[in-house]
Amino acid sequence: MDLWFYVEKGERRGPVTDIELKSALRTGRLAPDTPIHNNTMKNWMRADQVPGFQRLEGGLAGMGPAAGDVAAAAAHLLAGVAPKADDHADFTKRTVALLLDVAIVYVIVLGLGFAADLVVGGEVEPVVTSAAPRSLGASGQLDASDLLLPAFKNLFSFSIPWLLFGIALWAVSSALFEASSWQATPGKHVVGLEVVDEQGGRITLSSSVVRTAGKLLSAAVLGFGYVLGIFDDRKQTLHDKIAKTFVIFE
Repeated sequence: MDLWFYVEKGERRGPVTDIELKSALRTGRLAPDTPIHNNTMKNWMRADQVPGFQRLEGGLAGMGPAAGDVAAAAAHLLAGVAPKADDHADFTKRTVALLLDVAIVYVIVLGLGFAADLVVGGEVEPVVTSAAPRSLGASGQLDASDLLLPAFKNLFSFSIPWLLFGIALWAVSSALFEASSWQATPGKHVVGLEVVDEQGGRITLSSSVVRTAGKLLSAAVLGFGYVLGIFDDRKQTLHDKIAKTFVIFE
């Protein structure tokens, strides 16, 4: 069953089921020209232009007592529907999604770096900086910690060129994924989040690019741009406000 959003008094409402939405149109609770949308639609459309919702106005006449009771009950429930605070993704969910995205990019960069080093025989900047093991102990041998600990630390010490490449890869992929039919980066998709515009629809590529640039700004101000979402009523971060977007649950 599809979940729908609609616009009433200039505000996005929902989600509601198609049964509730059709009942509201039949009873006159919503006008035929009400903008409606679901996740399978690219743009908002008038209800009377969407297949399945056409010619639903006209009240309950001819529907029969049982159907009328059901429709009236659904319309009554729909009357109280309004955007809820939990429609918007909280800071914790968004942080988990961000960490997943960073982890994915990290693995890709690490793999490409080591592959490039193997192909060209060490003529490129290494993907991670080296850390020499400690000097030999009294026994004249290195123990496991002398070898493993520096290697572990190396995994978190990217060289500057590869670090910049990773940031660029993250930024480009974020912009493309959030403007795609997923409406989310891989991390957001796994967590069950999506990015929408002020009308609850899919954002354009240009808006996604602006939003991604805003992410870099949010991080540049000591992460305050991300933290802003904790205190905002609609969980908007700095980059959300710049691009006029929201992150909601799918």
